[in-house]
Amino acid sequence: MKKSFKSFIMAFALLLAGTLFVSMDKACPKCDGTGYIRNECHVCHGTGYNDCRTCNGAKMIRCTFCFGDGKYVCPHCHGRNPNCVKCGGQGYFDCERCKGTGKITCTICNGEGHIRCATCNQQGYLQWKCPECNGTGEVKDDED
Repeated sequence: MKKSFKSFIMAFALLLAGTLFVSMDKACPKCDGTGYIRNECHVCHGTGYNDCRTCNGAKMIRCTFCFGDGKYVCPHCHGRNPNCVKCGGQGYFDCERCKGTGKITCTICNGEGHIRCATCNQQGYLQWKCPECNGTGEVKDDED
């Protein structure tokens, strides 16, 4: 009786395992079972950022007040009076906005030199639903 019970249990276990094996789905090989295909963003190369187009990554741009000269002509003597009391005879003033450097912080990227990638929304990758498994991550086992 013990032998027939063991045989019954073994047969049942094999039948159950075979049923599970036949009806079991397997992980989709195209998406590795995730349901999504993911590739590095071709625009930002996976960083999530692109160089600022205004400053080309330099973080600074030409001063819009003095046009990059770092100074502006004295509005009182127009740079022609060596005795002008306003400019002290120099004929110009240092630009207050750029402090005489001719450059200011880029107003587009706020001096960071880069802006977020609009193609991947700063993720660094592009992702879409797997066409092989329709986003389920599993494909039917065709070994019937």
